[in-house]
Amino acid sequence: MASFARGLLALAALLAGGQVLAQSAAITSTSPATLNQSNLRTATLTVTLTGATYATNAAASHFTLVTAGVSGVTLDSLWINSGRNGAILSLRWDGTDFNTAATIAVTVAAAGTTHNTALTTSTVAVGMARWVNVSTKNVALTEGGTGTYTVVLESPPTGNVTVTVTSDHTAAVTRSPNTLTFSATTWNTPQTVTLTAVADNTDTVDEVALVTNVATGGGYASSTAANRTVRATVKDDD
Repeated sequence: MASFARGLLALAALLAGGQVLAQSAAITSTSPATLNQSNLRTATLTVTLTGATYATNAAASHFTLVTAGVSGVTLDSLWINSGRNGAILSLRWDGTDFNTAATIAVTVAAAGTTHNTALTTSTVAVGMARWVNVSTKNVALTEGGTGTYTVVLESPPTGNVTVTVTSDHTAAVTRSPNTLTFSATTWNTPQTVTLTAVADNTDTVDEVALVTNVATGGGYASSTAANRTVRATVKDDD
């Protein structure tokens, strides 16, 4: 009896110029396989309309993208496959940091006679990357003067983490200390890095140094997402 009722519903929908879509949609991350802060910027999602043939005039406007726990994610472009039973969504992310686990949800909604049945919202998880957080990404200095910023870790490490502080222009800016150590109990206690602008007395040119903070160990090793750069600008005093 239930199958007979579904058949009547499908027939009525086709006569009305629409389609009945299955009440489920699978959503997966295909590029990359697992979403997190370090790879979300150019990720793609695949949405499969399970057990249904998609409408011939399907459009991007039929898809609703909703995020929870992460902001700045929008739909950049959408490609509907040749079988018209799914689509690939390319994402755009503005790089805003987030500190909690997040999800991205996609819903294919009813739109006139194209879709007369909305698909159940389906979600995909977005994990947190292990970031180094700096209190500022810009420090203004005058020759001979100093400035500071602080460093903490984004999330608890699995062991001790060493943050190595380097400058690409040591003739202009030195830093102290050169390394910071965080543990599972001190990961969110700010540690201070002091930058000193070198007085050259030889030119009148303002200079810029990029100070990087690279974390290794405790689950942060070899993660490019664990790097933070501070831009130190030095105003010449001559």
